[in-house]
Amino acid sequence: CNQQLYTTIQSTLRWSQDLSIPMRIYQPDSYLTAAGRPVLLIYFHGGGWTIGSIETHHNVCASLAQMSNSAVASVEYRLSPEHKFPAAVEDALASVEWLLAPDNRQSVGLPRDMDVGVGGDSGGGRLAATVCHELKEKHKLKFQILIYPGVDMSNSTDSHKRYSNGPILTKETIAKFRSNYMTEHCRADDPRLSPILYKVFYDQPPCMLVVAECDPYHDECLGEN
Repeated sequence: CNQQLYTTIQSTLRWSQDLSIPMRIYQPDSYLTAAGRPVLLIYFHGGGWTIGSIETHHNVCASLAQMSNSAVASVEYRLSPEHKFPAAVEDALASVEWLLAPDNRQSVGLPRDMDVGVGGDSGGGRLAATVCHELKEKHKLKFQILIYPGVDMSNSTDSHKRYSNGPILTKETIAKFRSNYMTEHCRADDPRLSPILYKVFYDQPPCMLVVAECDPYHDECLGEN
């Protein structure tokens, strides 16, 4: 990305005495002068809740900000195995609730009046989908962008068999991520782990869904068995 076209702000969201969440905010130089309300995308990186960071996804978030002419907040949620489920979900919920408050946005250099949505890739897409469901009674997010999200922790669809040996994600890698993230008391049918199992979807924000063809998560992204 051409770094002359946007500015970044490093910040730390202090949700409680025990929880601080780093984030990086990207603001295109011209987004406040564009027609319509300014937009904020809160982004969760992929990596099986085990790897990845705001650094690994710097170019992704910078590109999203520039191409959409919108602000992007990249969230550094806690990773496993040091922080198992539901730590990543708690961080995702906390960061979105914090950024939905106009006073908090203003404190990190964002406008008070914005349309706010969420997005993420792979495991981050799962977090974004979960956030939309978990916050629906309290907040109305404007949109969600889910990039090849895993949405069924059972990993039982046909595409998990078709692409068990890659080309990128393998069965062994997915199993390792799962064991890192889940405790022995976790159930794969918990909707916070498998958001495809939430019972109601009509009240969800508009969604842009990006599905990869040669991907173990292909079928579950499309709601197929």
